[in-house]
Amino acid sequence: MRELTIKRLRINRMFLCFCLLLVTASFTFLPARAGTIYNVSTLADLQNAVNLVNAGSGGDTIVLAPGVYVTSTLFIFQDVTIQGDASANTTLDGNGGIILETFSASISVQDLTFQNASDAIISDSPGVFTANGVTITQNTFGFEGGDSGGSSFFTNSTIANNNTGFRVDCASMTLTNVTVSDNQTGLDFSSCGEQQTLTNSLVVRNGHDCSGSGITPVGDHSIDSDGSCVLMGFGSVSTDSLSSISLGSLADNGGPTLTEAISSFPGSVAINAGDNSVCPPVDQRGPLFPRNDGQCDIGAFEVQGLAPPPLPLVKSQCMNGGWQNYARFKNQGDCIQFVNTGK
Repeated sequence: MRELTIKRLRINRMFLCFCLLLVTASFTFLPARAGTIYNVSTLADLQNAVNLVNAGSGGDTIVLAPGVYVTSTLFIFQDVTIQGDASANTTLDGNGGIILETFSASISVQDLTFQNASDAIISDSPGVFTANGVTITQNTFGFEGGDSGGSSFFTNSTIANNNTGFRVDCASMTLTNVTVSDNQTGLDFSSCGEQQTLTNSLVVRNGHDCSGSGITPVGDHSIDSDGSCVLMGFGSVSTDSLSSISLGSLADNGGPTLTEAISSFPGSVAINAGDNSVCPPVDQRGPLFPRNDGQCDIGAFEVQGLAPPPLPLVKSQCMNGGWQNYARFKNQGDCIQFVNTGK
């Protein structure tokens, strides 16, 4: 019954979107050529930019000045990039409604906060949704994707303090260095066998970290705190205690969005525990917070200024997985060779 109700609601929203598109087309907009950048600083500017994007052929960029934009639903029909300020907070507030919705377009969002909405983002599109450096908080649903076979990619983002962080139906999703925490449900899947990937991500301190079924789970250097993601089949995901994860609350830790810091004292198990091969060059806070020590932290936050561990002096430091504490070694044999030869 829940699934049928959700699908009926989505069909009704699709009809509403179609009607809004017809209304939009009835006005005379003079869209610029594809690739136009719209700089906006007011809510009226934002809605006008969305109208111009929808009337065009796609490929535009909307750049928001810092501030809080209390908006009604932004329906998107053409491919677009929406980005906030790279150094100061830029927030889209849904005032209890839906903030961003598409059934057709590929959308990229960056350096934005989505808050106070029934649904922060709905992407029932066959296209691609990409988010980098975003915080989604205090919503009923943070992100809803699916029903159209699309895909979503979240990188360096924090999804916290929502009823449901992610709800994914019949679509694929990839989280890379994402923190999903303090939601009633972190990740909720009702999928059609699509691949769901957790890489370098924290899915912790939720009422239920992972729930649902019908997915192809792929895990890589990630952590949950209640074992539910592990039980769903996400490989290379460990279950650790909240005390060992040592994750802070949503706060201003620098950068344009609020983040949740992992503690260096005592050291969180997330520190230096990520997959370096897919580690972004900076964390969610931006260029002033690099991930450049050769050992990627798990989650959206990278602890700064930690000295790398010393190199091994005896063979025992290489054994029983000890070689993994040193970024330069690919296996135990490389580590022992270094102890013997210094190379």
